Order: sequence, then C-alpha cells, then structure tokens
Amino acid sequence: MKKEFLNTAALFRDSGLANILTQFPYKFRDAFGREIASCSQDKLENDSGIKIVLDEEPIGELISTQKDRLILKDIIEHYLERFLKLEKDKFVARTDMMIVSDAINFLHDSLSQEMDLKQVFIKILHMLRSYTYTSSLLLYKVEDGCELEALVGIGDKGKPLDYCLWPTRLARCASLVARQKQMYVANKADDPLLKFINNEHETEIKNIAIVPLCAGEQVLGVLVALDNPTEKLSQQQLEAIDFYSKIIFQVSTEKIAFTKLKALKQTTERLEQYLDHNVVEEVCEKTSEELEGVEKKLVTLFIKIANFSTIRQEISAKHIIDILNFHFDSMASIVERHQGTIDKTIGDVMMVVWGHPNEVENAEELAVNAALEMQETVLNSIKPLLKGRGLSDFEVGIGINSGSAVAGNLGAKDFMDYTVIGDSINLAQRLESKAQNNEIWVRSDVVRDIKDLKVKPTRVAKNVKVKGKKEGVTVFIFAPS
Repeated sequence: MKKEFLNTAALFRDSGLANILTQFPYKFRDAFGREIASCSQDKLENDSGIKIVLDEEPIGELISTQKDRLILKDIIEHYLERFLKLEKDKFVARTDMMIVSDAINFLHDSLSQEMDLKQVFIKILHMLRSYTYTSSLLLYKVEDGCELEALVGIGDKGKPLDYCLWPTRLARCASLVARQKQMYVANKADDPLLKFINNEHETEIKNIAIVPLCAGEQVLGVLVALDNPTEKLSQQQLEAIDFYSKIIFQVSTEKIAFTKLKALKQTTERLEQYLDHNVVEEVCEKTSEELEGVEKKLVTLFIKIANFSTIRQEISAKHIIDILNFHFDSMASIVERHQGTIDKTIGDVMMVVWGHPNEVENAEELAVNAALEMQETVLNSIKPLLKGRGLSDFEVGIGINSGSAVAGNLGAKDFMDYTVIGDSINLAQRLESKAQNNEIWVRSDVVRDIKDLKVKPTRVAKNVKVKGKKEGVTVFIFAPS
C-alpha cells in the first residue's frame, strides 16, 4: 500500500502508539487531512509541524512542542515502521484475497445479468482504481486485429473521462503493446515512452502501465493505468492491474459468446416460426455437405381444408388468415405430440413427415394416430367453433403414405428449402385430394405395418386410380363416426 494512503489514525489505534503518546501534547495530520491528537493538545503553541516519513515517503505532519518534536518523530517513525513490517504480509494477503473475492463476485453478477458491456467495464475500472490509486484508467478495444478504438475511461475521482481528453500518442503506444502482447511499465520520467506521451500532454505523467487484453494470439483490447500519485507503481499494484486485465478479457469473451448465443437463440426462435424446430436444429447443426440428398423411408401426411374455396367466398381475406392460423396451430400441436415434423404449409395444406430429420419408431402408427386426433379435433372443436362464428361449414381431407423419398437441400444457390421429395410423397398428396368430409385416406401398406391398430378402417377402396400411377392402389378409409 502507498504510504500516503495509510489510514494513520487507525494505525495509531491498532498499533498501540496512541496509548504510548498520551503523555505528550501532539497533533498528527495525515495526507488526507485526518487528525489524531492527545488530550493535552491545547498546550501546543502554534500549528507548525514536522513531516513524518516512512521509506522516504511523507505520510503526514506532526505538531508538538519544540522540545518533544524530534523525539516524537523518532518514536512514531520507528514504531510505525516496525508495525508495518509485521503487518505487511498480512495486509498483502488480505488485499489479494479482496481483489480475488471482488472479481469473482463481479464476474458472477455480470454474467448472470444482462448488463451493458460498457457499464461492466466501468465498474471493473472503478474496482481496479480502488487498489491502484491511479488518476486515470483507460480501456481500448481492438478493431480488425490492429486498429484501436477508445472504449471507456475514468479519471479524477472516478468520473467518466471524455475521449477527447485521452492522450493521442497514448493510442499509438497502446497499439504497439497490443501487437507485442506484453505488459509495458514505465516508472521513470526519462522513460522513452513517457517522454513521447508527455510531449503532447499538458500535465506530466509520472508513471504508466499498458496491458494487452489477450490470450494466445487473440487480442481484444488494451488496458492503460496512468499516473499513480507516487513515483512508481508497486509490484502489488502491477499484479492487480494484470489480474484485472484478465478479468476484463474473461468478461469480454463471455459477453461476446453470450451475445452470439442470444442472437443465435433469437434467430432460431424466429426460424421456428417458419420451420419445424426439428428442421431448424438439423440445419443449424450440420454442414451444407451433410444436408445434401439422402434417401430415407418416410411416412408422409397431407391435410387440406376440403371446402376452402367455399370459405374464401364467405369471409374477408384477413379472416381467412386468422382461420388458417387457428387451424394450423391446432394441427401443429397434434403433430408435435405424435413426434412428427412439419415440412411445410402451402396455402390451406400442411405437409407432415415421420422419419425426417429424426428417425422415429412406429412411424406408421404415429402418423395414423395423429390423423385420427386431427379428425376428432376438427369435428369436435374447430368446426363447432367456426360455425358458431358464422362459417357455414369446415371440412378437411387427410392422406397418408409411406415409402422411399429423398431428403436434403433443394432450390437455388441463394434460396434453399430443406425438404423431402419422391413418388411416395406425391401419392400421399394424391390421397389427400380424394379425401372429403373429414375422411382419412391411408394406403394399405401403411396400415399393414401397424401392429396394434386401435381404430379399424370404415371401409376399404381397391384399385383406386391416382394421377401419375398406372396401376390402382388399395386404400383404407377412416370416415368420421
């Protein structure tokens, strides 16, 4: 600790010196103007005194009688010097513990709260200033690997330091330190770097420490500690500056990572408004090469509003959007419960797949059960609600098929769709187009692969002709009960 910052009143008390000196009339005034005096101080004739010095540094002024002055000076200096030597190790240990404790608490608070990064840095600089007593602390950030930009700074009494008051040449010195990635300390007035800076500065800077904020080759900024009131920065203070530079680096990297993760989360959440969350995860986690075409066995479901043309004639465009969103929201909840993935919605049609991007067991059973729940929801919830609001009717048709399909990126260079294509997909859509009055049309192969079909088909349609197929297909139809 710098001698001129000693709380001498506390030292007089803690060391027992105050008790020893009670028989003498005296008054002691330290560097901050704090006073300690004996009960007989009224015997003092004048207010002139003699400086008390420790390690060649003045710590205050002693006022006493002429005959006692020199002996009291010797007693005080000798006693305080012995006491401080005994307490030094304890003090250093306590200070180091306080620095670490403050830093840990601050790291926890800053990372648990969404604090503005500049506010975080200003608080760190205030904490550092309480241990170094420097007149100014400045923080630069590194842009584009080499350019420095003034970020935040505090000056006299911890007030924010206007950027225009920052020494211009200091930035050039800080840039050099950033490139060398090593702390630079100047404690002497004849130091070349101090001379270089002081040539443009109105007041002479006595000492300086410039610390790069770096780890390995990564440099995020530069911390500058300017002008400690004493002749030089102590080793303990330099260690505190170095320690806090690492804290600033840690907070910076954590905040940068947190900001990126937050932005990614926001982007993901926005994407999930347009894409199924399973698709979003797949696209975010895999490279473009991994998203290229791959053949899979899928189960595909199409659901369409069967009487959509009639509905369009009955209500306004805005109400059509409201109805579609209400309908799709209800269907999406069912799809999620049955582990499906919404591939897309086109107009009044929703396409759902099982087996892409995630593999699922019993995909056929999940798809049929989802369709049955969709049918029940339309009949018992959506249709009555919409009819109660003036809509004449609301009907859907559902088609399901399984088979081989190709999954991957499809589209132009600047516009891609991560989707599935194939003949089995087309057939599912053809079956949906034939389903009317809330029916579910399922190709027979799908039903045969279900071990425990809880609801039996209403009827079987054989040799059903569909577009694109030369031969007819057998379909199990689940009509509303």
